Amino acid sequence: MNKRQKRYAAVMAFVIALAAGLSACQPPLQQHPAGGGSGGSPTNQGAAEGQGSESKRKLTVVEGAVKQEHQAVSVQRIHRLEGANIETWVSDDALKIMTTTPVKAGTAQKEPEFVYTTSVVDLSSGDKREESAPIQPEDLTVTKEQVSPDGRYSFIQDWADKYTARNYMKNQETGVVQEIKLPNYMELGGWLDPDSYILAAGDQAGRGDLWQIGTDGTAAKLELEDPDVELFTEFGVSRGSIYYLDNQGRLKTFKPGQSRPETVSKQVGQFEVSPDGAHIAVQAYGTDRSSSELRLLGPDGREEGGALAKGNLIPYLAWSPDSSKLALAVYNEDQNGLNGVYIFDYESGLLSLVGPGYFPQYPLSWSPSGKRLGITIAGEDSLPVTQIMDLNL
Repeated sequence: MNKRQKRYAAVMAFVIALAAGLSACQPPLQQHPAGGGSGGSPTNQGAAEGQGSESKRKLTVVEGAVKQEHQAVSVQRIHRLEGANIETWVSDDALKIMTTTPVKAGTAQKEPEFVYTTSVVDLSSGDKREESAPIQPEDLTVTKEQVSPDGRYSFIQDWADKYTARNYMKNQETGVVQEIKLPNYMELGGWLDPDSYILAAGDQAGRGDLWQIGTDGTAAKLELEDPDVELFTEFGVSRGSIYYLDNQGRLKTFKPGQSRPETVSKQVGQFEVSPDGAHIAVQAYGTDRSSSELRLLGPDGREEGGALAKGNLIPYLAWSPDSSKLALAVYNEDQNGLNGVYIFDYESGLLSLVGPGYFPQYPLSWSPSGKRLGITIAGEDSLPVTQIMDLNL
């Protein structure tokens, strides 16, 4: 099972294994000024200063407290969603969430019991509209939806379990949904262009096939000649190119019709391609893999400056929709190092701390405009708590 599939499988395992204790009288949506929430108040810590021209940008992590003017991004307000994780953004003001509610405490012999409800929350008004009656764990479905670059279509996957998915292409203008009938064991993929989606379908015995799926519902198999990849662990698609990691930790790329890949970088643990295809954020590791550095590369592998961040663990990366900012979670055993959720601003070269001490349990999630960032952490009794941050950019 690849790492991204594990993230979605972890969603299933995480919500089912949560402990009881959420108070039923607590309102579903609370708004806090900057600094509210269980993760502590955003402070001015950690910055990467840019020097020189863009092509020769020098990025250096600055640890410890810095002045306010060195903070390119700050938090204006936090919307706190108790017991909830983000399913998808409906608009910049509304998002679909799944709420976990304990119904029976666990014992030495039995696991605790929970039910789940899906709702749409309006952040501007605080209104919450439930979309489903309480769902039992055995009926729980995880839905992943990726909207095309022009917003006209979306590729949807429904996971009734952690092994297989049903795939659909939805016309956002008409609401028509067409099922794409392919065997699918992984959720890796992305939009190649506004008219086609690339899916790494996977297989129970190997990496499986790569499919180019059109918005009209057609599917064509892509050829890839690479003996050094048995299972896709990292996969990305952007602006006509496909990226993946091979067995040796080498970042490679190819285009449809180009069956032999090219190597972009080596000793890569994970990567995230910006939506505009201009930058690749890579987690580069040392020989002992006990620590890693976050670096930016161009599409050809050219390094853009020095390290943005260093840590024992960099679990999540997420580019903003306009590719101008990169959200990242960093953990260091050394408390003097970077710890928490940061936003890197490409234009200024600054790294701003927005979630001090936060250790996300789910992928970081940007709103469609990039003016809000969703972070889900473990709250009281290990129930998920989602913090939606209104950002001053």
